[in-house]
Amino acid sequence: MSTSGESGLPALTNASAISTTAARWVAERRNPESWTDARQAELDAWLESSPAHRVAYVRIEATWKRTDRLAALRRPMREPAERARPQMSFWLKTGAALGIAGLAIFAATGNYFSRPHEQTFETQIGGREQVILGDGTRIELNTDTAVRVSLDQNARAITLDRGEAFFQVRHDAEHPFVVKAGAHRVTDLGTEFSVRRDPSRVRVALIEGRARFDTPETGGRASSLELAPGDEVVATNDGVTLVKKPVAILKTGLGWRRGVVVFSNTALADAAEEFNRYSRKKIAFADPAIGHLRIEGTFQTDNIEAFADVLQAALGLHSEEREGTIMISRAK
Repeated sequence: MSTSGESGLPALTNASAISTTAARWVAERRNPESWTDARQAELDAWLESSPAHRVAYVRIEATWKRTDRLAALRRPMREPAERARPQMSFWLKTGAALGIAGLAIFAATGNYFSRPHEQTFETQIGGREQVILGDGTRIELNTDTAVRVSLDQNARAITLDRGEAFFQVRHDAEHPFVVKAGAHRVTDLGTEFSVRRDPSRVRVALIEGRARFDTPETGGRASSLELAPGDEVVATNDGVTLVKKPVAILKTGLGWRRGVVVFSNTALADAAEEFNRYSRKKIAFADPAIGHLRIEGTFQTDNIEAFADVLQAALGLHSEEREGTIMISRAK
């Protein structure tokens, strides 16, 4: 659609606004009494104007259908079969509720003023956990993550053995809070930050407060960086890179805390690699060139099949599951 008209929907380009517009289209189209051929033509034009529009529409429509099925399963037998369609506000609340489902919460026992002790916390593939330390510090663990928490009278030390974690640290100058990821260290100076440890790199993103990032350099010399909100550090065998980004952009990369991943003009190869972290099923491409296609939108991390369906419906691709692998190919 030119996206003016009865609904007053403006022409939008960013992912969040596109999702909002798509949700309004889905909501309006689900009311057959007010849906007209003219509105269908506008919707068709809007969908054809950008692949991002098609991706957002297909994803939201699939989510809404899933919500309807869940509501039907929970509906008491005595309730009338005919019910009013859910309004937009209901869909948004339902989406938010689905986003926090499956988060396990644990408390690290003991007090760091007492005798030294260590606890290990792990998540399986697709799992999330929140660990609350005795001082109120919160640690959120993403999929396939393992951390060791060591507390004593002098310090609070966290070792990230694998995966990704977000830290909301209660600052205590007398008991430093240090996160170790391989040879790299992040020291809290009153902070909210994330650390991701992959086999070939460590990435730190600072959301709030201050932190210090320490890393060894070639020849055994150590380097230290003072981080401010919006700073993202990526450390590899080739060195350390510091990039300054808007905090809002860094928060987008933390969608996993709500059970979602957010893509913005992302290559399919990179999107599939990210999605594969959350499922034992893996997405693969029959033709590597497919991985160069671009996608954007917000997707539930616990539904890799729905993501494959979106690729099929919005980008004209074909998906087929073969022995735990979802193979994506060009439609014949």
